[in-house]
Amino acid sequence: YLPVAIQSRARQLAAWRENQARKLDRPRQWILADKALLGIAEANPKDQTRLSHVPNLPPAIVRKQGKSLLEVVRQANHDVARDCIGFSQQSKPETPDKDRLKQLTSIVRDTADELGISPDLLATRRDITALIRGHDDIRLLSGWRNAIIGDKLLEAL
Repeated sequence: YLPVAIQSRARQLAAWRENQARKLDRPRQWILADKALLGIAEANPKDQTRLSHVPNLPPAIVRKQGKSLLEVVRQANHDVARDCIGFSQQSKPETPDKDRLKQLTSIVRDTADELGISPDLLATRRDITALIRGHDDIRLLSGWRNAIIGDKLLEAL
């Protein structure tokens, strides 16, 4: 297990990365790779120089996003010091209705076939399951995926 401070930094860095990915409509790994994210959380850099020495962290990210990353680390450390980290164990969600999952998966597969792309590019099983569970902050309902498949799936629900 990782110490609480490292976990807190990693969680807040992951949240920052998720926000950036959504804002820019890019995959998370294009924003900040997992290895780099964990490297920052473990290194706990206090300035740009120390940030630039984090393994697997490209210099371009340090240049362009360094201040933001350092602020996320600073805030995470502040939260740990004030004991405001708020870790919570989420209960396992119910399994979605198999017939509904099958129906929506079929819509995704048919749309992907029409476009000549892999169905997983449009929506994974996890994406479809999240939609069935009522999540509205998923990639299916934003960006290009929403324009192509999001509305069709919502109508089928």
